[in-house]
Amino acid sequence: MIGELLCQYRTRHNLSQAEVARKLGVSLKSVSNWETDVSQPSIKHLKDLCNLYHVSADELLELKPVKTLNVEYLSQRDCKILNGLIQVIQDIDKIK
Repeated sequence: MIGELLCQYRTRHNLSQAEVARKLGVSLKSVSNWETDVSQPSIKHLKDLCNLYHVSADELLELKPVKTLNVEYLSQRDCKILNGLIQVIQDIDKIK
């Protein structure tokens, strides 16, 4: 959960909960509640926490990276072929 990660990042930065609260302009109780998963930080506070701890939101939320492929310069025909290949790969993965 995010609370455990928030606690880890805070301790890595040698900050107390009170210091984090002061830097973010929130109450000590808010920081404590976030770290114990009683409540979740708002999007604004999540952004502030990312900046404070020098991590991305993806990292803080433990999101898997999304792999993308730029097909901007492929023809429609090539895009259809590529989609077919992707479907075959996904079908093979389902079988495993």
